[in-house]
Amino acid sequence: MEREIDALCASGEPATAAVDRKLEVRCRRQAAVHAQQEDLRAQPCTKGVRQPTATEVLCKYLQLLLCNVLVLALARSAVAAVRTLTPALVRELLLGRSALVCVEATVLTLWIDPVTDAHHAALQRELVRLFTEDVPLRLSGAKLVLRLRQPLGTRRT
Repeated sequence: MEREIDALCASGEPATAAVDRKLEVRCRRQAAVHAQQEDLRAQPCTKGVRQPTATEVLCKYLQLLLCNVLVLALARSAVAAVRTLTPALVRELLLGRSALVCVEATVLTLWIDPVTDAHHAALQRELVRLFTEDVPLRLSGAKLVLRLRQPLGTRRT
């Protein structure tokens, strides 16, 4: 656009009304483009930044709701160490462990691999008891029962 303006000015023609109008229109367009560029530069760079859209807020509130439900469920335990577990430790002891599922008509039994550490094993046993007896879980109408698997090489008595 600047080249067009320079060409109109340098053409050497006497300034006619038509040339003046073209020059004025092009100058206005150039000023508008510069104003748009300045507006864009004034805006903060948000490329790659999460925007607070409805989906983000919904996920945030669902996570807070689940954490609150977990805290309320853990508060029912008689063991003080279980009442103070973090969601990350609950995941490590229960939800993040490999498991087998036994599917029956009205019951789903989840056999969870036990942890080897004695302190964590006691917490894991309490979590299994808590989520099986005190906080009954259901999945698609079927009762969800948690059980700890026996470590390989040990016999059930």
